[in-house]
Amino acid sequence: MMLLAEAALRSSLLTAAVWLALKLFRIRNPHTRMAAWSGVLIASLAMPALMRWVPAEALPVPADFYRGWDAQAVAPTPPLPAAADGTATAIGLSWNTAILSLYLTVASLLTVRLMLGLARSLRLLRLAARVAADWTEGHDVRLSADLAMPVTIGRSILLPVDFLGWDAARRRAVLAHEASHAVRGDFYILLLAALNCSLFWFNPAAWWLDSALADLAEARSDAAALAVAADRLSYARILIELAGQARRIPTGVAMARRSTVRRRVEAILAGGALPARLTAGRLALVAAGMIPAILTAAGATTSPGSADLLVRQRMADQARPRTAIALAPEVLAKFAGYYAISSAPELPLVVTVENGHLFAGLLGQPTSEIFPESDHEFFTRELPGQEEFRIDPAGRVTSVVLHWNGSELPATRLDPAAARKVQVALAGRIAANRPQPDSEAALRGHIAQIQRGEIDDGSLAYGMAASIRAMLPQIRPDMVALGPVVAVAFEGVGPDGMDIYRVTHAHGARRWRIRLTSEGRIESMWFSPLT
Repeated sequence: MMLLAEAALRSSLLTAAVWLALKLFRIRNPHTRMAAWSGVLIASLAMPALMRWVPAEALPVPADFYRGWDAQAVAPTPPLPAAADGTATAIGLSWNTAILSLYLTVASLLTVRLMLGLARSLRLLRLAARVAADWTEGHDVRLSADLAMPVTIGRSILLPVDFLGWDAARRRAVLAHEASHAVRGDFYILLLAALNCSLFWFNPAAWWLDSALADLAEARSDAAALAVAADRLSYARILIELAGQARRIPTGVAMARRSTVRRRVEAILAGGALPARLTAGRLALVAAGMIPAILTAAGATTSPGSADLLVRQRMADQARPRTAIALAPEVLAKFAGYYAISSAPELPLVVTVENGHLFAGLLGQPTSEIFPESDHEFFTRELPGQEEFRIDPAGRVTSVVLHWNGSELPATRLDPAAARKVQVALAGRIAANRPQPDSEAALRGHIAQIQRGEIDDGSLAYGMAASIRAMLPQIRPDMVALGPVVAVAFEGVGPDGMDIYRVTHAHGARRWRIRLTSEGRIESMWFSPLT
């Protein structure tokens, strides 16, 4: 759901940016506007994938624990008794599950309705009688007794049976209108727009885009009809008459809708030159403007304020009381293994089963028991945090999402060979016992930022700045009271591969652990009092 919500937000921002650009540059040509909005539609449908491909930091903001911060732990709750078959007697329903169920229900209903409408339209097309006459001008034209007005389905034009009794001028204008829909593929564009509404039904921008594309499709076809019509008034009369006979069609591009015919007639009677066709050069200009906008929307990061709010909301949800249930030891065993966190693959999460209990911790760090609150969701009582395991249809655990300290970190399960490779690499770093280049300078700079209360996003990896800013009220007073840094001494590489430093201040000392990315940005750190 977070992926879908983020994709919808980015698509809305793209829609707003394109709307503003069209207004600023006073672009009114329906062909140009249709090209721009079609690009927005394709980008909206592809946004979840584009967010993965575009090289930019994601909106979820990973962060490590500050061990020196005495966070309020989740209140312990005795586990519920297990049933005779080893399953829990009760399973908690999380908000995430409830929201996902609501989304899937509405999206499924809308998608089924769309598919049923498409099936009925295709049946209507199959039963229509094909017309072979010179006036069809090579288009696939068919007659249907079930229609009261012209409709385009795919690249086929369906006409009511009384079409044959129309005069030549009326027939020529209607055919030009419908042929424009067929040649330009408006049916398929509007079908994709309807699918976009089904998938992102909670996003008002998706519904607005669907309406805008339908209006532009009609505007372009009206222009094609006016090019061959006797005059504007006669064509406007045709639209009004057809709108009066309009009946709802399952899926297709109808020539006249009662809801829009007044606006179209007003535009037709207003006069003015017919819009110029979209040339290859103009299409290239539209693409040149759209591609950077799409890539920017797919890779844009939130502002510090919105990211901070997201972190606080997640931390509040992660800190709420939770109830443990009982799961049989053989059920717990399937979760044991190594899971590579996307933001730090060299330091995976290790999950083990000991005496019928499940424990989890980063490689080389102490583990903590995690308690089940459903058949795939677990929580810890030491600090607010949850582990949500993903299970495939075959019942295999494939990954886990770590809900820690305001972050949502996906981690993929490693096979034994990959897990062994990570263990060997960590052992080599510990044996070398040398600090990472620039880790001391990065640590000094980070402490100074905390004391100032100004966190620099550029010095931290994976959007960690937002979660650290959310914790400043708890950690900054301690850092300020310690005073300026007097000395920093390297103590070695810890069992988790992090550089360990003793930091002496004017009024005390703390022990820090820190690790940098290959680009020199801090990807993990925490501090604790000296023991």
